[in-house]
Amino acid sequence: MLVRKNIRVICPSSSFNKKDFKKIDEIKNKMQNKGFQVTFGENVFKSDNDLKCASIDERVNDLHNAFLDKDVDIIMCGKGGFNVNQILPYIDFNIIKKNPKVICGFSDNTALLIAIYMKCNLVTYLGPNYINLEDNKTLKYFIDCIYNDNYLPGKMNFLSSNKNLEGVIVGGNLCTINLLQGTEYLKHKRNVIIFLEDDDNYKKGAFYREFIRNFDSLMQSNVFEVRGLVFGKFQKSCNITRRKLYKLIGQYEKLKNIPVVYDYEFGHNKIVRTIPIGEFLKKS
Repeated sequence: MLVRKNIRVICPSSSFNKKDFKKIDEIKNKMQNKGFQVTFGENVFKSDNDLKCASIDERVNDLHNAFLDKDVDIIMCGKGGFNVNQILPYIDFNIIKKNPKVICGFSDNTALLIAIYMKCNLVTYLGPNYINLEDNKTLKYFIDCIYNDNYLPGKMNFLSSNKNLEGVIVGGNLCTINLLQGTEYLKHKRNVIIFLEDDDNYKKGAFYREFIRNFDSLMQSNVFEVRGLVFGKFQKSCNITRRKLYKLIGQYEKLKNIPVVYDYEFGHNKIVRTIPIGEFLKKS
């Protein structure tokens, strides 16, 4: 269990911008009142290209420095974005192996979390980006998971009659996971409970079609031996219903007898739970 509470914020995906300044300071004050010390990577405000992020070298340097800094206990991704997978070939994973620590984020940062888990066999945390810590319930879930090993509390809505979740947790943002297919950062894993969510960045009415084809792609890849499936809480604009999810999983014979949960409280909404990627879960 962690005792010290020194957080380093980095932006491996999109950088902070001027609109974030007020929120950044408010969250820092809030975290300090909770006993945390917050510092920021050197390049979190740099954005020199059309991708709204720092350069690959700058982002990698902030990541490496956070793991190398003996005073840092927790590394938090600042915000989401679109291109964290750019930096993966430039990461020295030996630095992470030799200096393991908590790293947390979600959305586009899913690619980084899964890559670190796969390459280093280190539990990473699918949870709030720093910018999401303004929500009190999100912060409580984060502290409960990181410090008290209390994750996946609360009610679960099952689509299936099988309600015994048992396996290794892997998952995050669906379309981001699919960016890793065919790379060294996504390896075959057995006995997986896969957690999936996605953001509505599509034209009106297109989300469901896009989600289906991304889900189909992941299932067809057979990269995971799925033993359980947990869908996050979708935004209202996604128009994802229980009936639609039931129909979606029904086309896969391998999913028919496994536990399936829907509308669980993680994803692109105000409240973000913290979920440990790589942890073995047994929950009935």
